[in-house]
Amino acid sequence: MKHCYFADFFDIESDFAEYILFSFTFLRNLEKKAKDWSSKIGWRVGCNFIPSTAVNQLEMWQAETFDPQTIQKELQLANSIGFNTVRVFLYYLAWGEDKIGIKSRMHTFLNITNQFNIKTIFVLFDDCWKNDPHICQQPAPIPDVHNSQWVQCPGSSQPVYGSYQEYAQDILTEFAEDNRALFWDLYNEPGNFHHNESILSLLQDVFKYTIEVNIAQPITAGMWNFFKKLNSFQLQNSDIITFHLYSLPQVLEIQIKTLKKHGRPIIYTEYMARTIGSTFKNSLTIFKKHNVVFPWKLPEGAPIPKVWFHDIFWNNSTCYSEEECSFIKSITSYLQLTPIEFSEDSTAEILNSGVEQQQFSMTHFASYLVFIIYIGTNIIDIFANIVEVNI
Repeated sequence: MKHCYFADFFDIESDFAEYILFSFTFLRNLEKKAKDWSSKIGWRVGCNFIPSTAVNQLEMWQAETFDPQTIQKELQLANSIGFNTVRVFLYYLAWGEDKIGIKSRMHTFLNITNQFNIKTIFVLFDDCWKNDPHICQQPAPIPDVHNSQWVQCPGSSQPVYGSYQEYAQDILTEFAEDNRALFWDLYNEPGNFHHNESILSLLQDVFKYTIEVNIAQPITAGMWNFFKKLNSFQLQNSDIITFHLYSLPQVLEIQIKTLKKHGRPIIYTEYMARTIGSTFKNSLTIFKKHNVVFPWKLPEGAPIPKVWFHDIFWNNSTCYSEEECSFIKSITSYLQLTPIEFSEDSTAEILNSGVEQQQFSMTHFASYLVFIIYIGTNIIDIFANIVEVNI
């Protein structure tokens, strides 16, 4: 069977030229600068991260539930298998409720990541999952349901705390020159959950807001579906090409070959679904060639499946598969990363930033998937996704 959908996915048609903005960030369409950037950052290995005590972005960033102790514990776990980068979602409502406080908590988070030699990718907007966010106490996770209480940002039923421009530019300005931030993923899966191409105007605005700040880091918004107008805009205006794909290795290879033609760093931001044949071993084999626990919902009362969808760790920090963890460690071992231990003194030092420490019981575990950044034929980065588990 001929695989033709990626050609449709990434075709650029002149009809869409009107949607193209011209980004003047340092990486924009300059292959040499892109290569210089990629050589400086090295092989980045990491995950989409949310602490296991937070059911969504709001619970992570609100003052009452911000949990630096758990963040530190779980970033140590990430570091122990060679991860050195995390992708983290922000939220408009958390900013609107406490504009000064959220930036302080972001600095605290970055202080923790810095302790483990971890860089951060922040995500500003997101079209995934529930569209009825609210501040204060968040609902409990639904057992065995992936992202059961994750909320879209901005969502459809929220109060107005200021414009989206003010939100984006306030955050971007605060961290515009911060080398702890690797790059900015401006919008996660635009058009998802039935927004489709109606979201194009907001996506264009978000890029415009970012360019006006003139940040030092690259910008991107990942392609994930067949929306021609959105994909055209994202491809033309992202300093780094990013995409999501959960599929067989043969399909993955087709997409890699297609994207390599564009000559920019390619970031494979989400993959790994064991139950449909997307695994660490068969995917990473393709990544090398080009140099470059649960399904999302279980029937109520179903037993824990023998083959997990894409988690790596149990909530007691042990590996789902020791063989798989060993494989991840082996492929990251040449980075010569030394697992970092932390003490109560180091925890206290980070918490002395003025953020009140909170105590929580662990109800679910934020686990990891992997993705890779390419430029030309050189592997640059591995990353991971998150799933919530209630065990």
